[in-house]
Amino acid sequence: GNTGVAAYGVIANVACVTTAVFNGVAQGMQPLTSAACAAHDRTREHLCLHYAIVTTLVFSALVCLVTWLWPGPIAAVFNSEHDPMLQAIAVQGLELYFLSTPFAGICIILSTWFASVHDPKPGQLMSIARGFVLVIPLAYGMAALFSTAGAWLAAPVAEALTAFGGWMLYRRHCQKTPAGSL
Repeated sequence: GNTGVAAYGVIANVACVTTAVFNGVAQGMQPLTSAACAAHDRTREHLCLHYAIVTTLVFSALVCLVTWLWPGPIAAVFNSEHDPMLQAIAVQGLELYFLSTPFAGICIILSTWFASVHDPKPGQLMSIARGFVLVIPLAYGMAALFSTAGAWLAAPVAEALTAFGGWMLYRRHCQKTPAGSL
């Protein structure tokens, strides 16, 4: 209902900030990785990826910590009418949805990395999988099985599956691109 939509608005607002940070890290990494690729410096390519992933995981840990420790105050910022139902749904959403944060960061970083090293198809596949192909059926299926908690958990599951798939695509890319032949 309307209260659930309002609770989703709380989550979406906070998620926009986290996604913006991930996009900023990816955009900072991209020209460095592209330059390394142009110079055929595979070590520097992977070092750029490593730094971006570490930065993303540190930020993700902070986001997860904040949303687990203080979901009530965060939800209250958006709950000006002090609706207890909105507060309860938003708190649950903050605690569950943001489990997706480290996986979303990895997906965004890997997608950009693939484009930076002239292999855009894996990044495109990841973007489509996490934004549409996986999350929609998971949202319906998990909500049917686990109610509201399942709906909140659809994003973390979709992101985790996509991050795992992205890691496998990364490994395949590394195997098919020997050093010096970039």
